[in-house]
Amino acid sequence: MSRVKAGHGPAAPGPGGARVAAVVGFLVFVELISGILQGMMPALLPGLGADLEITAGDLNWVSSAQLLAAAISVPIFGRLGDLYGHRRLLRIAAVALAVGSVLVAWAPSFELLLLGRVLQGPLAALLPLEMGLVRDRLSPQGARSAIGLLVGALTFGASAGTVLAGLLSEVVTSVHGILWIPAAATVLCVGIVFFLVPESKTRARGTVDWAGAGLLSVGLAALLLAISQGPRWGWTGGGTLGLFAVAVLVLAVWVLVELRVAHPVVDIRLTVKRTLLPVYGASFLLGAALFGSQTAASLFLASPPDKLGYGFGYGTLGIGWMMAPWGLMAFAGSAAVPRLARVIGARAVLALSGAFMAAGYTTLVLAHAEPWQFVVANLVIGFGIGLGLSAMPALVLDASPADRTGIATGVYNTSKTLGGSVSGAVFAAILTAITFKGTEIPTESAYTTVWWCCAGVSLLVAAAAAVIVRAGRPPQTWTPYRSSPPRSADGPRHVPTHHPSPPASRKDPPSMTTGPTPEGTAAPTSAVPLLFRNGLLIDGRGGEPVQGGAVLVEDGLVRWAGPGDRWPELPAGTREIDVRGDAILPGFIDCHVHMAAPGGALDHAELNAMPRSLRTFLSAPRMRQTLFAGVTTARDLGGADAGHRKAVDDGLLVGPRLLVAIAMLSPTGGHGDFRAGTDDGVTDPGMSRLADGVDDCRRAVRDLLRKGADCIKVAATGGVWSPTDQPDDDGFLEDEIRTITEIAAGHRGKRVAAHAQGRGGILNAVRGGVASVEHGYEIDDEAIDLMLERGTFLVPTLTTANTDPDPLKAASWAYAKKKHWQTVARRHIPHAIERGVRVAMGTDCGIAAHGTNLRELAYLVESGMTPMAAILAGTSEAAELLGLAHEIGTLEPGKRADLVIARGNPLTDIASLGKPENVLLVAKDGVPYKDSDGLAA
Repeated sequence: MSRVKAGHGPAAPGPGGARVAAVVGFLVFVELISGILQGMMPALLPGLGADLEITAGDLNWVSSAQLLAAAISVPIFGRLGDLYGHRRLLRIAAVALAVGSVLVAWAPSFELLLLGRVLQGPLAALLPLEMGLVRDRLSPQGARSAIGLLVGALTFGASAGTVLAGLLSEVVTSVHGILWIPAAATVLCVGIVFFLVPESKTRARGTVDWAGAGLLSVGLAALLLAISQGPRWGWTGGGTLGLFAVAVLVLAVWVLVELRVAHPVVDIRLTVKRTLLPVYGASFLLGAALFGSQTAASLFLASPPDKLGYGFGYGTLGIGWMMAPWGLMAFAGSAAVPRLARVIGARAVLALSGAFMAAGYTTLVLAHAEPWQFVVANLVIGFGIGLGLSAMPALVLDASPADRTGIATGVYNTSKTLGGSVSGAVFAAILTAITFKGTEIPTESAYTTVWWCCAGVSLLVAAAAAVIVRAGRPPQTWTPYRSSPPRSADGPRHVPTHHPSPPASRKDPPSMTTGPTPEGTAAPTSAVPLLFRNGLLIDGRGGEPVQGGAVLVEDGLVRWAGPGDRWPELPAGTREIDVRGDAILPGFIDCHVHMAAPGGALDHAELNAMPRSLRTFLSAPRMRQTLFAGVTTARDLGGADAGHRKAVDDGLLVGPRLLVAIAMLSPTGGHGDFRAGTDDGVTDPGMSRLADGVDDCRRAVRDLLRKGADCIKVAATGGVWSPTDQPDDDGFLEDEIRTITEIAAGHRGKRVAAHAQGRGGILNAVRGGVASVEHGYEIDDEAIDLMLERGTFLVPTLTTANTDPDPLKAASWAYAKKKHWQTVARRHIPHAIERGVRVAMGTDCGIAAHGTNLRELAYLVESGMTPMAAILAGTSEAAELLGLAHEIGTLEPGKRADLVIARGNPLTDIASLGKPENVLLVAKDGVPYKDSDGLAA
């Protein structure tokens, strides 16, 4: 059994993490009961139908109702867990499951049985909530181990439940009596989650899409009821047509609602992407084949052949044994996928899955008179199901934007469950329509029709595999982020296509190989494992700092981080570096710099007259200054191009890892139009591009993306240094901004930053879908509410706001604007911080002096943040904004080894970080570039 390791998590440092590891076993028990309950129900349905005199068609509703409730519960409970705590929602889900299970066990009527099954719907939300909890409270390795145990317990329980139902039927005479046993176990699960499970502490911001959940529930319920009751009411009857009309109307309104809310139940825009739509179609079809036919199979096995001419007359035990091989082969198919995918690819595996299922269902149609025929057919079907269930998640990840994999996976689970619910209703209609004359008993042809439908659905799964495409673009040799990503102990790591990777060869930069660093000490190479020990570890996750902490770095990655008395066995040749009690922090991330600008009063005429090559040469020392200040990743929002990024990644220049916007998009006369009012010449394309109207914006953003932009910057308001506008003038309007954000999102989820200082432009930017508001100096409560709802980041650039302009260098109009808007910023930004707007560090260095980036942290504290919150704004929160949280921002195993050693304790003296001399060592991808005290010598 794999060992679950407690991590030094944000919520439970030290003993708290250990406590979570200790209770993983209790969560495993909860998942085992969940699996057993799911496995038992199909085997027990025929007995329930007989006891309650429920027709075969209505019995399908017993499954469909639970699947529909599950499809709605998973995204809602997941979102509520992120907002209010995973344990809190686990408790609610467990109580609902227990109440539903008791109601199912007691139910004297079909209506109460159906209600109980609906209440059991949150059963599907247990695993996602448990996964969220262990990810929050355990180290990454421990979380992976725990999730593996939880999924294994669920899978084993589902297989065992089928057989267990049969064995219990030999001892307990009543089906209801059997159901009381898992019902009692679910009550025990309630006690476990109430008293033995700790709470997660990380909280998301935003809202819950209650309207979307309600509309989807009503629309689907109307649709499924119309489908299942059509044979009884007549397909052209008023009741049937009325329900269809209600379903169409409600689902149309639902789509409109989902397109407008910040956190929809189902992300429609993501769902209909060309790369993802075939994947979700395949998952819907896979769910239809998997879940929809289970009730029909159980009913067929229970049918008495002497009375009906088909079936085997099995009781619960016989049904359990007949269904068990299906589960075993599904497990075998799942286990075969990793090797098959390496040989033929995940798409081919999905196609193979559809072929196996189609072959199995066709066999079942043609030969089902003998038990062995039924078993053989289901062995083939089960193997195909296993292939499909394991191949689909990989295809979802391949087809989804790198920064939206969690959302994409959630939509996959929902579509799969909805497929089962819809097919269950369709099959209920078939079993109701094709019956012996004068009865409600399905004929043999009813079951073969169901299996023919499943065979057809399976062929559609195979066809869908042929049109699935990857989200990634074709390799291009010049782009630095196409180089090989670092490898972890677990194998290849996914690196987002918009994120620069270290050089594929992992060579040291020239300053590492040609002699001593500029600080005068030889730097270790990335090939040498490094152990930074005896430091104050602040890992970027928000937990209490660890005195005597340590970080192990190998092959450019963090291998371990935690208390100094617990480090693992060190790799051979590890160099130990005594930090001598100073702080160990993640490398900082500056989300707003301009490497091409000098760092002071901005003279665009001078810049425009300067040869482009000279600008590049002048940017080189600025990039080195920025790295040596402790910034290992920077987002350049105008001035640096793809060549700067590649030069850093290839080791030609020493600097932070760069994401580049290349140039700011601006309307004519806006903040990016630096021409005087009488100048009809062209603007400097190295700093800004002008566009007017939706069509022009569409062309301009595509041109920047073609040139290799990692992100896009737009001017939503005027600014200080533009001569013909004011910071509270509107720039691009909402429709123009929305056009730009939609096009950027369609290029692997690239994000848009908005220069927005005045109130009106801030609102236009947020409504237009930007990821971050830069500056935001006139932010008010309306804008704050909207940003909180949508999760939009604020990058307040307080460093430049607190930098007084030089009256001898700045134009008089720029000086007057700067002094006024400094006052506006000091009045509004603290209120936004108090209200809880997400903040990421950005400095506007290039306007402010280069190499002073970490002064921003002290300004954030002066504006109301705690020192720890300010550090998070410059590390993990900034990584979230850039879509790189899985790569950088915290010192966690498997992430890039970007770290800073800083003198003293920044939690008691945050301003010390703003002085570059207090930044003693800076390592990027495990390579120390700055080592002023010779720690790594």
